[in-house]
Amino acid sequence: MDKQTTLHDGISQSKFLLTWYGITDLRSALGLDPGGGPVLGALKNGEFTEVMILAYTDPSKIGPESDDDQRKWNRWLGSSPIERELLDRPREFKLVDTFSNTPAAHQLYKKWLRSKLSELSVSANVRLCVKELAALNDSKGIYDAVVQAMDLVLSDPGEKRITFFLSPGTPVMAFTWAFVALASPEIDIQILSSSDPRKPPVPVSLPYDLMAPSNRRVRAAAEGDLREFDVVFHLFGEQRMAPLLGVLQFPAKRHVFVTSDQHSSEIMQQFMPPGAWSELRVSPFDPMSAKVQILKEVAGLPQQSRVGFNLTGGTKLMFAGAIAACRKIGGVPFYFETREHSLIFLHDFKSMPVRAIENLELFFQANGFAIARKGVWQDNPLRQQRSDLTRKLWKERKVIAKTYRQLSDYVQDEVPRPFLIQQKYWDRNVEAVIEIGLEQSGRAHVSLCGKTYSFDQCPDFARYLAGGWLEEYVYLTLEPLLHCGVIRDLRVGLEVTWDGPTGAIDGPIQEFDVVFTDGQRLFIVECKAGAVTGDQVLKLQQCVRSYGGIDARGIMACAFEPRSPLTRKRVENANNISGFYGWDIANHLPNHISSKPS
Repeated sequence: MDKQTTLHDGISQSKFLLTWYGITDLRSALGLDPGGGPVLGALKNGEFTEVMILAYTDPSKIGPESDDDQRKWNRWLGSSPIERELLDRPREFKLVDTFSNTPAAHQLYKKWLRSKLSELSVSANVRLCVKELAALNDSKGIYDAVVQAMDLVLSDPGEKRITFFLSPGTPVMAFTWAFVALASPEIDIQILSSSDPRKPPVPVSLPYDLMAPSNRRVRAAAEGDLREFDVVFHLFGEQRMAPLLGVLQFPAKRHVFVTSDQHSSEIMQQFMPPGAWSELRVSPFDPMSAKVQILKEVAGLPQQSRVGFNLTGGTKLMFAGAIAACRKIGGVPFYFETREHSLIFLHDFKSMPVRAIENLELFFQANGFAIARKGVWQDNPLRQQRSDLTRKLWKERKVIAKTYRQLSDYVQDEVPRPFLIQQKYWDRNVEAVIEIGLEQSGRAHVSLCGKTYSFDQCPDFARYLAGGWLEEYVYLTLEPLLHCGVIRDLRVGLEVTWDGPTGAIDGPIQEFDVVFTDGQRLFIVECKAGAVTGDQVLKLQQCVRSYGGIDARGIMACAFEPRSPLTRKRVENANNISGFYGWDIANHLPNHISSKPS
């Protein structure tokens, strides 16, 4: 196929495809996904002569350390398939994370795509339009990138047909394509989308009549009342925090959850007054289904109702249908950018702060869990009584660590057994002895560095000395942030179970050493007073995803730095956890929280 095709009147026409490329496309280029990815799927039939691919660059992945990681993986990629070491899921994830959203990824993907098109005898001119974004859903940066790409396309001489491919990228990226198309009715722009990357994309009709005034309008927004809606439609899917944020941000009379047969939104009823919840089932891969069902629902609302659209969840095609319905009735579309803690209004790209979540229970309840033990510090008076000992053990953590093996025999006892442990250690080049004991009466004591700490009743003494002291030390370290409002809720030893009758039967299914929220997302702290392993790092990563969703963060707080370089590297490379070792817990952990880590 030539670069340009000739129309019946002799005028040549270039056929442009504009799209972002995403993780599925990159996985195919890395040899991890045999499907080829959505972009290649759109080009296989040879319909397009010009391909403009927008490429998101993450500025945090540019630098010597990232370059070094990429070189290591390039050696793996450069070896023959027979010689390559097989990757397990964590290493496969690491490979993708190392390359994604980097200049190296862009060059690798462009070279791979051109090679695949050549193998298919498809002639298309592939160009990349690289854009550095402040965040994955940097709406202004995404809009600027689309405008720059359009300027390049429109500067090309001759007749042209332009097609936007919505599927690769984030929902905000998909919205921006549709927004630019609707805002440019004078340009012949076609829309493609795909619900299955293994199949060719299909055309999506954009109703340009939406640009004309509708006879079914809602009340226009007045200055200062952006928080006031009569009804809010929420796109609902696997992630629960975005709908919860929408309910808390806008206490409307009605909340309608637009969902599919795969996801029930009944769990959201507990966060609103009786009668405010309702659900709208649509096809998740048919934008017209979402649009039509929403418009039917709106037709039954009182005239002049003010309607908001929370477009953060659901599928991209539900997004497309909902934004079309929103535009039709003059509603207010918005999107929660949780990394930046902001609410973005998609009709004018203005933003406002997100209303904070003050209570940790809400995070777990939204994800289908119930609280088995609240983990409130004051619920156990012993914690405050032994706070001086806790701080002393932190300073002498190398000494107490020598007793862990002996203490392990008593940690799991349902009924505490008396014990007496004496362990020699060196104190300023002088041999000394730490003595710890629990008497039959329940009285406990520690003699350390010439001082004795005693407690009349301390049944959990073995567990406390074997590592529980670090959980309480981390709590005490973070407590000042709670008092000054940086942290909204802080717990130690909180336990969760399944919501409903199953939870009463199964009992607690997960205990958290320390857990807190800054009002926007969940932080889970795993405290390791002794050795830490790579398996424990992976377990924390999975725990963060399971209980807090994609925006939750994990913290590995270790009394000692991991001995294994591989374990340290695994923590450093994890995309959802951070590690603090030894004195870093006291010196840097509070600052890490205050600075709102990404």
